[in-house]
Amino acid sequence: MLIRGVDPGRTIADLARRSRASMIIMGSHGRTGLQRLMLGSIAERTLRYAKCPVLIVKK
Repeated sequence: MLIRGVDPGRTIADLARRSRASMIIMGSHGRTGLQRLMLGSIAERTLRYAKCPVLIVKK
């Protein structure tokens, strides 16, 4: 799914809340340093906004 002009982390957390998900499981590329700074981390933002547990699986 392509989302423009919206925070994908917040959107994922909101969808999980609305669907009463008991957990969010998502992958992460495991970027660090400059790459992470430039591209951001959807997984990190999802973790911050989610009310349920989030399992992040590193690639």
